[in-house]
Amino acid sequence: MKSLRTLAVIAVCFSLSLGARAQEVKTANFLDNYLYGYRLNPSLTPSGTAGFIGLATGSVALDADTNFGLSNFLFPQADGSLVTGFNKAVPESVFPGGLEKMNRLDAHASWNVLAIGSSGKKGRYGHFEINFVSDNSLGIPRSLFEALKSNNTTGNYQVKDLNFHTTNYLELAFGRSKRNRNLAIGWAIKGLVGIAKMDATIDMEINTAGDKMYVSSQGSMRASIPAVRIGTDGDGYYDFSKLTLNTENLMPTGFGAAIDFGASYYLWKDRIILGAAVRNLGRMKWTPNIFGQNSGAKVYVDMDNPDNMTDGLKEMTKFKPIYVNEVGKIEKLPYSYNLSARLKPFKFLTLGIVSTVNHYDGYVNKDVRLGAAFTPFRQFNVAGSYSIGNVGNEIGVAASVRFLGITAFAGVDAIQYKVTPQYIPVDPLNVKLSTGVAFAFGQSKAKAAQAKAASKKSVSPAAGNEASPLVQPEEMVLE
Repeated sequence: MKSLRTLAVIAVCFSLSLGARAQEVKTANFLDNYLYGYRLNPSLTPSGTAGFIGLATGSVALDADTNFGLSNFLFPQADGSLVTGFNKAVPESVFPGGLEKMNRLDAHASWNVLAIGSSGKKGRYGHFEINFVSDNSLGIPRSLFEALKSNNTTGNYQVKDLNFHTTNYLELAFGRSKRNRNLAIGWAIKGLVGIAKMDATIDMEINTAGDKMYVSSQGSMRASIPAVRIGTDGDGYYDFSKLTLNTENLMPTGFGAAIDFGASYYLWKDRIILGAAVRNLGRMKWTPNIFGQNSGAKVYVDMDNPDNMTDGLKEMTKFKPIYVNEVGKIEKLPYSYNLSARLKPFKFLTLGIVSTVNHYDGYVNKDVRLGAAFTPFRQFNVAGSYSIGNVGNEIGVAASVRFLGITAFAGVDAIQYKVTPQYIPVDPLNVKLSTGVAFAFGQSKAKAAQAKAASKKSVSPAAGNEASPLVQPEEMVLE
């Protein structure tokens, strides 16, 4: 059984080293030069610029979340050695007792293909985006590790909902915001075009007797990939190593829509900004074209025989093509809502807080992030943040540079300060990375109005006796 246990640990370590699920890097929202603040709250607008263009390199984001870490699988001993949780020296209360009932790896990636933002008169701002989005998740029940930990005992284990999901689509977003005096309201409408989706789940009943396992597995798989054909092996099961492009059926496989809505309230000459937003409220319908069913047959696995073990693992997780008359179903999208506050006590310093709740696949992540940004001069600013949440505490950093209209930024919302020499996180993983380069142009309408008013006042010989041009509250922007 040692071979299978070692294989399980290697698989977990490999999954921990993957990059994954991408939301916006919240640390970047404390930066003065950040161009994508409307993603956190669509009522927010970039400062000191009339607009921007991001083409291909505008914003790339990666995000990874787990509810387990390497410390849940490897344990130090008194003699200085390191053993896996399957070692007899590790009690069952520690492993797998220290794991969650369902151990999850959630992955997300986002690539901004095109982004355009532009300010208008009287506090208006609009943006348009095209993004490629990929959501992925893997769920491993604790009961599977309990079966592998059986240690030459006889037992019965029910492994429910071993699952894998992947969703990939294009997002077209159009948003507007309008500020009236101290209140700004913003919204964004998103159209979604499906590219590929797959859902696979397997239930197992495992009976153990020493180094032998008898497994009865049953599961289902459905996929929406009209542009791809999946070949089969000699026994008629899907073989995912035999993928071919179906050029005759290059078409979308799903459609959906979502909306973002947010509001911001400005105080103390824009030195204080309070915000609230709801993001990605929507639905999407997919049309599946590939269906599979796990055999449901009983499989004998001899853990002392590597060849038999490999064949048994394949047998437990493969699917046979079946015909299903299904037109598709409408699914809820992952969504989030947040509250934020931002204070600028000095021109060079920004303080802030963002509280976020994320909902996805029936799971909820919550965190509160405190941040501070330093702007020694207008072209450069750097920020740091600290987050407290149900996936652990995090340290984040971000920086932005703007020179000759080119704006570059990079940020990370979680620095894993406990890692192995191979950079595998020791604690549960929650990393968000984002970087991008865009082209900012012009002055904001508010800044231009302020400059024009100041110019008229300075050149007028009777400026002290005349009413100076006023800048409307909704056009004021703090540098």
